[in-house]
Amino acid sequence: MSNLENFLNKEVEVVVDRALGSKHPKFNYIYPINYGYLPNTISGDKEEIDAYILGEFKPLKRFRGVVLPLLKG
Repeated sequence: MSNLENFLNKEVEVVVDRALGSKHPKFNYIYPINYGYLPNTISGDKEEIDAYILGEFKPLKRFRGVVLPLLKG
């Protein structure tokens, strides 16, 4: 399992499997942001680590960027 803290402030590549504006395959939900995963990682749910790409306003397939923590209250 990947230690999530190892990715903070590091550049990573994200594979986008839910692009901005795309519809969820099972539910009536449109993605308001690009959403994907870090390939070749495993998180606590035994899936790849999820990633939200903020500040990009067009649908993407891949993205390189720096991992920042995000807190929501």
